[in-house]
Amino acid sequence: MSCITTQLCLAAGYLVSGSNSYDALQYSPASGWTAIGEPSELANADIDGVSCVSTTQCWLAGSSNALGADNNLYDQHPLFISYDPETGSWGQLAEVDSVPGWATSVACTSQADCWAAGSTRDIVAGTPPQAFTPDAMLFHYSGGQWTTAIVEPSPGNLFSIQCPTAAECWAVGDTTHKVNGQWTSEPLLEQYSGGRWSDVSLPVLAGGGGFDGLTCTSSTDCTAVGGGDSWPADESPAIVGRENAP
Repeated sequence: MSCITTQLCLAAGYLVSGSNSYDALQYSPASGWTAIGEPSELANADIDGVSCVSTTQCWLAGSSNALGADNNLYDQHPLFISYDPETGSWGQLAEVDSVPGWATSVACTSQADCWAAGSTRDIVAGTPPQAFTPDAMLFHYSGGQWTTAIVEPSPGNLFSIQCPTAAECWAVGDTTHKVNGQWTSEPLLEQYSGGRWSDVSLPVLAGGGGFDGLTCTSSTDCTAVGGGDSWPADESPAIVGRENAP
């Protein structure tokens, strides 16, 4: 969710109303929360994140979905689309066709500078294909276009991103691997500073776990929330991480 003012907010997700489905909601005191009508380009898309920098400029992030050649698995590619809440009009649509996967969260510091977090999904060969190998992925909007960012390879998923300033961003998620024959996850934290992204070491949690959400009040104060798990066991209580840089 992104609130431009106390009078205007946008939320991304999935809403079914009768025979119609929507990926975004808009709030105003006069009408409350209402579904936003979508362009035909979003008919087969999933929208998971939104970031607004003004009452006329928002970016929504997600993925396009189309059946693959085998008509069994969906081919997904990161998708971004701009929206003007003031006029209710949709603008630039960008799909990163070169990367299979999706974007789950977006953070903009200006109309010309945004970062988005998500994952790649490489289909493992088979008949039919039935497995995926995820890698954390970051995307950058600059110069009027979305591109993939050069980052250190990190197996896993990124679910949330925050940019307190144009020079400082954080992204959180989880990384998965097998331990004693069982899949388990660990928190994943990426930092953008000094013009580059890098992994940040975190303590290994007993029972595994990862981060799902992130909020930053400044470049030196961020809080991440998530849950612990040791698949296929039930999830353990939520975990919270805080970063207070000097």
